Amino acid sequence: MPLVRKVVYVEESDLAAIKAAADSRAEEVEIIREAIHLAAVRVRRRKTNGALLSEQGAVRRGDL
Repeated sequence: MPLVRKVVYVEESDLAAIKAAADSRAEEVEIIREAIHLAAVRVRRRKTNGALLSEQGAVRRGDL
C-alpha cells in the first residue's frame, strides 16, 4: 500500500509522550503511523455499525 505524506498539527504534550516512548526517530514515526491506522479502523467500524459508539452505549462522552 503506498504511503502518503501529510502535515498534521498535534498537541505538544501528546508529541512529547510519543518521543519519550520512542527510542529513535524511526520508531517515533512508526508509533504515529500505527495510531493513525487504529483511528482509521475505528472510523470504519463506526460506519459499518451504522451508529457512533457513544450512541451504542459503548463509550461515554467523559471517556474520550
